[in-house]
Amino acid sequence: RLTGNLTVDQNTTAILVAASDVTLDLAGFTIEGPNVCTWTAGSPPSVTCTYSGGGNGIESTSAHVVVVNGKIRGMGGSGIVLSGSGGRIEGVDVHHCGGAGITSAAVVRGVSVEENGSVGLS
Repeated sequence: RLTGNLTVDQNTTAILVAASDVTLDLAGFTIEGPNVCTWTAGSPPSVTCTYSGGGNGIESTSAHVVVVNGKIRGMGGSGIVLSGSGGRIEGVDVHHCGGAGITSAAVVRGVSVEENGSVGLS
């Protein structure tokens, strides 16, 4: 469980979950990097981000990882990357990440993904 906001640079993964059956409660706090992405209307619309990098907000290849209740913004890479089976993401806002907002096979409920560099939810 987070007990305060967590700030990292665009190349640092803030939290790497290496075990299965973990619930990460962000407790309403924010994982934040320096990136800002701006959408430009057009045909097709485009997005420009101030930084790119390899740092993700939360990353895991383990099974049954749950992420709840907080915000992730400004990562150089993606906001959340969960590639293990049986996960869940709920009540999380992911904005201004250079990669995808969320990349996951998990159950996703009540999330907001906006102004990310590639896709919102994959």
